[in-house]
Amino acid sequence: MKIYSNKNNTSTLKLLIAAKLAGKKVEIIEATFEVLEWEATRLSPAVSAAVAGKASPDLKQALTASLHSVDTMLSKHKYILGDKLTAADITIFGTLYPLLYKDDLKKQYLGEHPRISTWADLFNTTAVQILSNM
Repeated sequence: MKIYSNKNNTSTLKLLIAAKLAGKKVEIIEATFEVLEWEATRLSPAVSAAVAGKASPDLKQALTASLHSVDTMLSKHKYILGDKLTAADITIFGTLYPLLYKDDLKKQYLGEHPRISTWADLFNTTAVQILSNM
């Protein structure tokens, strides 16, 4: 398994611990994907507030802008950072999961971003379906 991450990313620590517990060998490849930091500092807090029903007008605006950014990235490539699945896709998919699969949130936030829904369909693999049913 390869992990692409930015320096000092705390989410990478979680992945490393999980891999160790699962007995998986991990190769760490340091990458400067600003997308991972952006997801952790901008997208994730805005999605969390929306899911909790506590999104202020400022957070709703931040979420809308963030979703527009994701949609723009997907207008250029099949995946977030290009034509191959990366940690950025997995991370952003995990963050957007509640918006993708809760009909009221999907309608409210993703109606104007059809590329995000199309991209999310790429994750309808057996592994994701298994995790979704947990």
